[in-house]
Order: sequence, then C-alpha cells, then structure tokens
Amino acid sequence: MPRSVYDWVNSSATPIKTLVASPDDDFSDLAAFGNAVGDAHIVSLTEDTHGDANAFELMNRQVQYLHKVKGFEVLLMESAMFDVEAIWRSATNKNASVVDLAPNRIFFMYSKSDAGRKVLSYVDQQRATATPLLLGGVDVPLGGATSIDEIVPALTSFLQSRNSTALQHAQWASFASVAKRAAELTSGGMDHAGFDAVAAQLQNELCSDNTQGATPRETPGWWCLQIKGLVADVVRQANLPQMTIPDPRDKQMAENVMWSMTHLYPGKKVILWSNTGHGTVLRTCKNGNCVLPSSMASYLRDSRGADLYVVKNTAKEGSVVDYTDTTKSWALDSMPSYETLSLDELGKTPAFLNQPSDPALIAALLSFPGPTFTLGPDSTNNGLFYYKTAVPAIFKEYATTPLP
Repeated sequence: MPRSVYDWVNSSATPIKTLVASPDDDFSDLAAFGNAVGDAHIVSLTEDTHGDANAFELMNRQVQYLHKVKGFEVLLMESAMFDVEAIWRSATNKNASVVDLAPNRIFFMYSKSDAGRKVLSYVDQQRATATPLLLGGVDVPLGGATSIDEIVPALTSFLQSRNSTALQHAQWASFASVAKRAAELTSGGMDHAGFDAVAAQLQNELCSDNTQGATPRETPGWWCLQIKGLVADVVRQANLPQMTIPDPRDKQMAENVMWSMTHLYPGKKVILWSNTGHGTVLRTCKNGNCVLPSSMASYLRDSRGADLYVVKNTAKEGSVVDYTDTTKSWALDSMPSYETLSLDELGKTPAFLNQPSDPALIAALLSFPGPTFTLGPDSTNNGLFYYKTAVPAIFKEYATTPLP
C-alpha cells in the first residue's frame, strides 16, 4: 500500500458515532460530510446490495442530516416515477400515509424491510412541518401496482384531453398491450413494432410541448418521460436474459432527475437514494475510450459536474438478504480499496472519508491492483462511509394498500 494513502487516510478520516438515526441526534459527527457536500445541489446516497439493513439505517440518517442541517428538500428514490407520484399525490391531497402506500409501489427492499421503511416513516413525520421532505421517484415503470393498473388508462385519458391523434393510430391497441406488459415486466418476446411506432409518435408530440400542467399527470413533458421509460422497459425486456450495456434504464433515470429538478423542484436541493450500480459514476469502454456513461450518476456527472456529490456506503464484512430470493442470505463479498484497507489497519470504523484533491494521491489510489472503487472529483465516488458489518435487512410481506 502506498504510504501516502495510509497517511492521508489517517489524517483525513472522520469517526462516525452511529449508523442509526435517533430523535435527539445532533449530527455533529456528520459535519465533515456536510462540509464535503458544500454547495452541491444533488447528493447521491448509495447502497451496495439491496439487502443490508445497516446501509438503509445509515442512509436514513444521512437523509435526515441533509434535510435538517443542509437544507435539502427533496428525496428521489430508485422506484418508478409513476408509482411514487401517485403515493405523494395521495399523501398531500388525501393525507394518506407514505409508508402504508409504499409496498408494491416503491422498490420492495425499501418498502418491505424494517430498515428500508424508516426513511419513508421520516418523510411522513416531516409532512406537517414547515420544511417537509418532498418525495419522488426516478425510475422507469418496474412492476409497481399503480404503473400496472393505471399507466395505460391514465395516458389514454390525458391524450383524450388534448385530442391527440395517437389514439387513432392503427397500432394503438398493440401499443397499449405492450405498454401494460412492459409495466408488468413481461413484454419480452412480444412483437413490439406497433408499440415502437406509436411510442415514436407520442414522443414527437409530447417531448417538444413545454406546457406546464397543474399536476404532473396534466403535463406533456412528464408523460414524455413515462413513454421513454416504457420504451426503455421494452428494450431491456426484449434482450433478457442478456443485459443491454449501457442500460437504457440508467439514461432515463438521469433524464427523469434532471427534468424533475427543472419542472417539479426548481431551485431545490435533491437527495438521490439508489443502489451503487445506478448512483455511483460508472463508465463503459468502447474502442479504448472508457469515459462513456453507463450509470444514472455518470449521466448526471456529465450534465451537472461538481453540483453532484456521490456517496458510497459500504461494509467490510457480514451478510445480506438475497433480494432475488428474500428467504435466503449470503455472505458479503466486499470490494476492497486502498482507502478501506487503510481504515481497517487503522481501526477507524465506522468512518467518513472525503475525496482527495492532490493528483498524485488520486493516482496512488487508482494504482490498486484489481477491481476497486475510488474517491476523487473524476472518480467513481466523492465520499465514502465505511462500517464494519452488514446485517440482513428483515423482509416482510405487505398487502397493497389501495390509493384513496
């Protein structure tokens, strides 16, 4: 290990007193994190596995700090934009509970695990305050109950309200069928030529219309994003079990974030909550060029630069729930780096470490012999929260609560 890295970690790492938020939390141990975030308008919080309760606990605490101390006003989660809009509309207009409506609408490891649900309860608790934490989704339709039941009927109603000729398209019935199946995650193997034709017409009609409706469902630009999300779904599902690289889902997630910040939350600071595969800056190579964006955060970095601060939350060891089969768990196979190896040797866990600015130090971090993640302005992450043990997130089944 380069001595320069070890010495830098020793002098720069800040101890974290707890992963778990509490009502009397003064967040004093997170001051270095806040200073590192600075004036950034987007903070991307990430978790590695979808199954680590301690990651969810820490992210909940980070959300509360960013909201209460740093003035962030919006939480955008890795869940379908369409479903979370319905939840938030019901919460604000009908005083419905976000945490009660979340199961089968928000990603199940966030809405059906005890630790994941804590941040949703926090959103509920803050709704009646002078500074509520607004909630939204960033994702394409991905099997959520509201997307499955409502996206095609609601789109039809919106198009009828504007006398759209798309409803008279010869392939409309095919479009509607494939769109519903895409929302269900079951469109693979379907002939989607008719869907593609209607989707292209709808994008041409809606994406250039900058009219701002009273609600998202009355806004052409918002529906443009839903159509693009369904197109990404169809492309992904047509190629399964192979994964399309770069995944069109991530590009659309980034566009959803940028549109939302402009049209739904202008001037507000936004927290992103997602898996590392979406929320850290990952790139692919083509013809030796390894700067092509492949994750949501990489597209955002290319658009927003230093206005995005990316956080990796990762554990040294432990076990996590297998989110593909929640009756099972598996031992965590963590990805080491010079940063984490130094923290281990120093016995400094849990701890926060901000990116270095010294080019020589960044080069030393990049010299790690093997797959790794790095800290730096142009690297995978800007900040690291490192803790000792991952523990399985306790998963429970919940029925779908009808929207009021």
